Amino acid sequence: MTATVDELTDKGYDSLSIEGIAARAGVGKHTIYRWWGSKGALIADCLVENLLPSPAYEPPDTGDVRADLTRWLGEAMDLIDDHTNRDVFRALVGAAAENPSVAEALNAQLGVLSALVRRLATASHTEPRTSGESLDALATAVTGILIMRLLSPESMPGPSADQVVALLLPPGPDAPDR
Repeated sequence: MTATVDELTDKGYDSLSIEGIAARAGVGKHTIYRWWGSKGALIADCLVENLLPSPAYEPPDTGDVRADLTRWLGEAMDLIDDHTNRDVFRALVGAAAENPSVAEALNAQLGVLSALVRRLATASHTEPRTSGESLDALATAVTGILIMRLLSPESMPGPSADQVVALLLPPGPDAPDR
C-alpha cells in the first residue's frame, strides 16, 4: 500500500498502474491482484488505512440548514468536477460497488452519510420541515446525487447545489423567498 501511495503521489491517478505499483513494491503484479481486484480497491484500502488524506466532509452548522447544505453540496460538486479528482472518485465508487466490505469501510472512514445525518438532525430540532422526514433517506438522496454527477459525462453536469437543496428541503410557507 505504501508503494501505491508513492506511485499515486509521484505520477497521479491517470498514470497509476498495477505494474508500476508492483515494481515499486518489489513484487509481481499477481501478488497485488491476489489481494486487490483493481487499482480502485487498492486506493480505497489506502484511504481506509489512513495512508491517504481523507477530505473533511462535515457540513457547516451556521443555523441555516439550507444554506449549510447548499454550501457543502456545492463544495462537494466542485471537488468531484475537478478532473484531477474525478477519476479517483470514480475508482472508489467502482471499488465500493464491486465489494460490499470496501463500501462499508469507505463509508466508515469518510463518514459522509453520518455527517449529513448529524447536521440534518441538528436542523430537525429547529426547522419543523425536517423533523418528520427520514434523515437517512435525505442524506442518501444527497450522496446519490453526487454519485450520479460523478458517473455522468462531464458534458452533463446536472443540477446545481441550489436546485438540489430547493427540491429536497423546500422552504416552509413562512420562509422568505430566496
